[in-house]
Amino acid sequence: MARRSKHKRLRFAYITTHGLTTPAYRDLLSAELWYIVFSYCLPATLFAVRDTCRMFRDIIDRDSGVLLARAPLLLPFAPPDPRRYMQLIGNPLTFRAMRDFFGIGKSRTRGLYGSATYTRLLFQPGKCTVCKQTTEGPPMSLYSKVYTCSARCKQNFFWSQVHFLKPHRRYLPGRALCDRHIVPWLPHLTYTSGRRRTVVLIRDLKKARREFIREIVSPHTPEERKRRKEALFKQYSHRCHLRKALLTFQCYVDDWIRETGIMEKNISRANHRRLSKVALKRRIPARLTHGSAARRFVAKRTKNLQHIALTRLRSATIFKSKSRRRRCDQCGVVVGALRLDAHVAQHHADQLLGSRLNADTGTPEYSCTLCESEPVKWLSKSSLQAHRYHKHGIRIPKLK
Repeated sequence: MARRSKHKRLRFAYITTHGLTTPAYRDLLSAELWYIVFSYCLPATLFAVRDTCRMFRDIIDRDSGVLLARAPLLLPFAPPDPRRYMQLIGNPLTFRAMRDFFGIGKSRTRGLYGSATYTRLLFQPGKCTVCKQTTEGPPMSLYSKVYTCSARCKQNFFWSQVHFLKPHRRYLPGRALCDRHIVPWLPHLTYTSGRRRTVVLIRDLKKARREFIREIVSPHTPEERKRRKEALFKQYSHRCHLRKALLTFQCYVDDWIRETGIMEKNISRANHRRLSKVALKRRIPARLTHGSAARRFVAKRTKNLQHIALTRLRSATIFKSKSRRRRCDQCGVVVGALRLDAHVAQHHADQLLGSRLNADTGTPEYSCTLCESEPVKWLSKSSLQAHRYHKHGIRIPKLK
């Protein structure tokens, strides 16, 4: 008897209560409507959506990434526009170098902002050069794409992975003779701690030396060396113009990062003040609102440079303490935080308190003295009255 083939279920589909197959989330709207929806999204959202499926990737990459080019306009402070900077450049070689680096075809086209490559450099996360962890934010240098996740990694980077240049002539003393041709076009970084100094990356310098030896020193005939030297020096000229243009444009990017950081700090402080006011009204201890959990909550929601809603702040005031073990005040024994009340009831029954404050909400709670099985069960005012009435049949006047 031949085996019957089993009906294959559609991917991203599910069965409704009526037994009909509902289309996937991406098929609910047409590609044009999804394009309009994505036009209101932030760059980080577009990068996350782009990795979802092939259809969304094609929509976002349409027309050389126009959605990514327009996305920075949704921020309060728009980053500097390389298209506008290119319109002010008078040198055609510098203009060509900027155009090739950012992938901008028509710099004078209206309605565009930057390019998809420029947006990825500013908003797509990268790996830290020192600890290799994923970090957000624009790199220290657009040319070299150097990411650092913390101040410590940044300091270790300038200690171990760069060469310091002489402040006057900007050269490397005691190095190879080819460095006088290589160093002028290498991407430079600035070390601002203490005295301002210029540095070059060790990896870029080693790569440039290998290229110089391969192209000029390795050929055997003088004619081949001369031809390769002219071709390599033309590339050096192109890279030198690109380095100078990006060095000036990097100053505008650094100013934008500084302004955004100042605004983010002000919004974070305002959110902390609002969080303290909400906690004061709800009588929540200050140690919970100023803890690490509350700080992470506020920092996570301040990245979009927006004030946190009042409802989210109210939910942020309910944090559990991180301390899992407590010390008994009577005998000094260290026990778990959840077993501390049971320990006091078992070994120090005369010292058991009749009421306490809830560590999460800060509201007073009471224990039932009539229960022998659960003497440390803490209840609120209304719950304690209902508990005594239903379990013990005792009507007690309202607690003050």
